[in-house]
Formats: sequence, C-alpha cells, structure tokens
Amino acid sequence: MILWCTHYPFLEDFIRKAIGPEVSLIDPAKEAVLQVKKILNIRGILNSRNRQANHSFFIRGDINKFRNAAENLLKRKIKKLQYD
Repeated sequence: MILWCTHYPFLEDFIRKAIGPEVSLIDPAKEAVLQVKKILNIRGILNSRNRQANHSFFIRGDINKFRNAAENLLKRKIKKLQYD
C-alpha cells in the first residue's frame, strides 16, 4: 500500500494495525529522499558531514495552531516559523 498523502506516515501505526502485517507500506517521501541521496552521491555533492539540519517553516494560517500541531507531530520544538 502506498501512503500517498504527506500526512499518512503520521498514521502509519494505525494503518498497519488495520491492514495487517502481510501488506507492505510504502512512503513515497522516503523513497524520493533515497533517490535524491543517490543522485547527490553519484554527482559527488552529497553533504556527508553529520551536521544538524536547519529547518524553516513558512505558513499562511494561524502560527500558534501550526506550531502546536507541528511540534506534536514531529516531536520537537519548531524554531524558525514565518508567516508567508
């Protein structure tokens, strides 16, 4: 089963319980990241240093609602948040 929506991986445990262990789950975002990593490595431009990523979030809705939901889903504090 392909988890087509970007929100579905957050429901992976629930989906897995519903469909059973005999069905494979595929997260297309993870597959895309693996392909990009492969291409960057082939071209010799993959950043192999283990530095912490710097994330920025640009939103149009309520900043506090987004921050609360994102921190709950991602299990980490959101530092850079900007209204776009």
